[in-house]
Amino acid sequence: MNERIVIRRMSGGKQTATEEFPVADNREFTLGREPDCNIKFDADREDLVSRHHAKITVTKIDPMEATIVDLNSTNGTFVNRQRLYGPVPLHPGDVVQLGPGGPEFQFDCEPKVAKPTRMAEIPVPVAASAPTRQAAIPIPPPQAQASIPPPMVPARPASPPVVQTTGSMSTVGKATVERMITQGKSQTRNQMLWGGFALLLIILGVGAYLWTRPKSVTIVNPTPAPTASDGRVSGVDIAAKYTPAVVRIEVAWSLIDVNSGHVLSQVFLPNSTKDKSGKEVELIAGAGDKLPLFYAYNGKAEPVLATGDGGGLYQLIGERGSGSGFVVDPSGFILTNKHVAAGWNAPYEGMGGGAKAGILLTPDGKGGASMSALGANQFPGGWLPAHAQIVVSGNLKSISDLKGVNNQLGFADQVQGRNDVLNVTFAGTRMPLNATVTKVNDNADVALIKIETPQPLTKVELNDNFDTIQSGARVTVMGYPAVSVQTIQAQASNDMHNQNATVNIIPNPTVTDGNIQLIARNGANNSQELQTISETGDGYQLAINTTGSGNSGGPVFDDHGKVIGIFSDSIQRPGVTTVVTFALPIKEGMELMK
Repeated sequence: MNERIVIRRMSGGKQTATEEFPVADNREFTLGREPDCNIKFDADREDLVSRHHAKITVTKIDPMEATIVDLNSTNGTFVNRQRLYGPVPLHPGDVVQLGPGGPEFQFDCEPKVAKPTRMAEIPVPVAASAPTRQAAIPIPPPQAQASIPPPMVPARPASPPVVQTTGSMSTVGKATVERMITQGKSQTRNQMLWGGFALLLIILGVGAYLWTRPKSVTIVNPTPAPTASDGRVSGVDIAAKYTPAVVRIEVAWSLIDVNSGHVLSQVFLPNSTKDKSGKEVELIAGAGDKLPLFYAYNGKAEPVLATGDGGGLYQLIGERGSGSGFVVDPSGFILTNKHVAAGWNAPYEGMGGGAKAGILLTPDGKGGASMSALGANQFPGGWLPAHAQIVVSGNLKSISDLKGVNNQLGFADQVQGRNDVLNVTFAGTRMPLNATVTKVNDNADVALIKIETPQPLTKVELNDNFDTIQSGARVTVMGYPAVSVQTIQAQASNDMHNQNATVNIIPNPTVTDGNIQLIARNGANNSQELQTISETGDGYQLAINTTGSGNSGGPVFDDHGKVIGIFSDSIQRPGVTTVVTFALPIKEGMELMK
């Protein structure tokens, strides 16, 4: 038979195209942008695809079976929206995506393969005398294709025992019946006599107590017990009312060259050179296989970025993560941190890709540059991707390829951040909604994002009391810290074209009570002679350290159930193990809502 795999393009440069590849002579098909790949993608327009991105292997011919594996690509491979972390089976109808936001295609094969019915596991009945044991549910990795366990059937209440007799039923005579009636009347009469005597004793006892008891004295309390009329609420009340307004945010962003539209990567060079004898030696001993490249610009070590990928050697500028947010308007406006919704405006944590050292190029003013080693502790801290200065078009081949962007404000006009993923999921649900960034605060770590929804949403109430609130005030923080236990839900597919089960995280926010340790204010007691500046700006230091990464952007409620702040950071001093958390006053978010 003429067996072949079928690739139906769903998006990208060859959208709607269908390609067929015979498997008679070749059972391995490489996907990527290189010319030697079997399944090719556009080298310029589909730049989320790596040179050699993934590989499909036909493991059996009749019937046809295949697997797919990611080839350590920059942006990852996804099957039915689940990222791969190893080889997985590939079934007809599966949708493959190369990188978040990258091109998609549907896998199929000819001749058609009948898809077997998935059998549900049947639980083994437990003896009635043994207690019911809940099975531990393993948490699958994000890419798992899970089987759906059979529905749990509630246990029936135990029925009363039925006594069965053997042999024939005996006959009761008339004399026996009369004797039983006489005994019953005698027992009833005796019970009535003893009951009347006991009642008489009770009446006499109560009368004696009433005659001899002391007179009661009415005590007037001048300060009545406090009630809930002052409007204070507990963390339980806050969670019950506002859990539907607190959302989990998933994000993946990259940095784009405006001139070409290509994603930007940090340039790395091989850590090797040749000595006088021609032998390969390390350029910087013990620094690893590759070294990040920096360029001395305006007195700083600036990372060198490029629109190419250096043949897979360069490292993509971008991050993936999650945060929290809260609905401030029923039409779908949500407040969160700027470093969650627009991460390219926050200090970059992936500088140097974990390398122990790098290379610093210092221009000599004559068109050349000197080269020196740069330790990891000398990599530029606090570097903002949105302010990138050095961009190379294509791949770096020589020093002359470097192009410095000179702007007095410190911004690079040719770079721009882009959210490849910005999804919002509400508590207890599994379907994420796409969001867009509406506005960011240039002076504070706050952003306003928007989702489209057909029905009004539950929103929080805001209270700007920064000028009057005092240290020690009780607060409640809600959000989705990464350290929390995750709830995983597997669901069968009702789509006849894709029968694979899906695995989703069902977000459940944490609720943490604490208090404000310290209020940091800029300008307190300022005068012509004295200026006071807070190193963190206006904000709250919180006595809450059981939350952290992932909770960024979550609401901070006061004891009246109103949002007074936005959870933002964890702060730890060098050499100190204590970690404190920090929140921004809600006034910074309200600025974006004007």
